[in-house]
Amino acid sequence: MTFSVDAIGQAREERYRKHLPEADDVVLLTLKGHLLVEEILDVLIKSSCAEPQHFDDTDVRFFVKAKLARALHGPLFPDSMWLMIEALNAIRNDLAHNLESDKLKERIVKFAKIR
Repeated sequence: MTFSVDAIGQAREERYRKHLPEADDVVLLTLKGHLLVEEILDVLIKSSCAEPQHFDDTDVRFFVKAKLARALHGPLFPDSMWLMIEALNAIRNDLAHNLESDKLKERIVKFAKIR
């Protein structure tokens, strides 16, 4: 499976429009955004596999997928993108595992400051 950065972007643009509403709901945007990013990480990883079907239905954590995708394709993307993926995962984990968090606002600010 081969890909180009432009092809991935074009293929995903409609999916983002469909699933990411224009809203101020941090929880909704974080959870849906996290799922959409995970789909892209899967595409990146599978594009480097000789037999990508063996990656289907695997139980690999998002953090590991992000590290593996970066190891395989890191130079194709700016470092800031990889930092944003890590920051998004930290926000998502905070929301998923804590009803109330002292760190959530700090994590969101950190994410927003990445350039």
